[in-house]
Amino acid sequence: MPNIKVYEKFGSVVVELPNNRFRTFLPNSGLSASLAGDNISISNNTEAIVVGLPPASILNEAGGQFAPTRDGTRDGLNSLFSNSNPSDLATASSVSNLVSKIKILEQSIDDSSGGGSSDGDGDSGGGGDVWVISVTGSGTNNGKVKVRENSTLMSVQDNEVFVDGEKVKFSVKSNTGNLGSEAKSEAIVITGEESSVNSIVDMKGSMKFSRSPESKFVMDNTLTTNGRVSFSGNSTYLSMPEGASYSNNLMVGKSVIIGDADNELNKGERNYFVVKGLSTGDIVDVQVKVVVVSDASHTIVLDDNRTTQSSSVATNTIGQAQTVTVSMNNVVDNYSDIAYHLNLTTLGSGNYRVSEIIVTIS
Repeated sequence: MPNIKVYEKFGSVVVELPNNRFRTFLPNSGLSASLAGDNISISNNTEAIVVGLPPASILNEAGGQFAPTRDGTRDGLNSLFSNSNPSDLATASSVSNLVSKIKILEQSIDDSSGGGSSDGDGDSGGGGDVWVISVTGSGTNNGKVKVRENSTLMSVQDNEVFVDGEKVKFSVKSNTGNLGSEAKSEAIVITGEESSVNSIVDMKGSMKFSRSPESKFVMDNTLTTNGRVSFSGNSTYLSMPEGASYSNNLMVGKSVIIGDADNELNKGERNYFVVKGLSTGDIVDVQVKVVVVSDASHTIVLDDNRTTQSSSVATNTIGQAQTVTVSMNNVVDNYSDIAYHLNLTTLGSGNYRVSEIIVTIS
């Protein structure tokens, strides 16, 4: 049984018959495949092209079987025959649409071999080929992307992001001065490599945060014997635990110090903690947890050395461990350090342990 090949070529359907005979048909022009038992016939409208071929005799262009099954061969042929663009060729309308979106895609010679000054790149290489992509035209105020071997420039008017070797520059057009003759000026220049001590971020103007950066300190005392102290009656300036092994400090330019070896307040070496390096406008949130075991009602008080406010929580639970949480909020005015301490008011006796200190500065 002779074989035939059926395939697409340059937008047409080709039926390659024995003895090097070829029939070419326009796409979707009337070709169809049908079954007669287990055999397949192909016709063009009323003209029979092939009649009664087994599926194994119908091949693709590479010489492999068109499809492994009878029904698959018929369906695959009909899918090819009904495809209006079997080769997926670009149509005139699709090309026109592409051209309308990319007005300029050109390769040219950089117009300055001494550093790109004439084309505004300011790159260190100069000279050589440069690819220019502009989506709105070739005007000087339109968005552009310029790519060359060692640099890339993305710009809209005089606002630019320029990558040149190991340097990245952000430039902006002045909108506050030189009215009528605004000029491009560098705003940020970044040089160096990631994690390199030689990396430099040069801010040409002042940096502004829409939201202040947040600093946080957490001391989570998970050891039940760390800082546990017995008491009988009222206690002031409760003892703080050893916190170095239980602390996570994410402070930026600020610090939290638990205790004072010099005992500057004359209250004991570990009886308060100090928040240092504060600036006017900082918001300081402090939360402290104390685990108390007492045979009478008790009140934990959190106080500081800068304001008249304090925070207290009264607890009536007696005879079992009770975690008491106290918190305060300060808005910094004219001080850089705040010292916090805890007091315990009770008629009973038992023991306490400071289990957690969280300081958040925003």
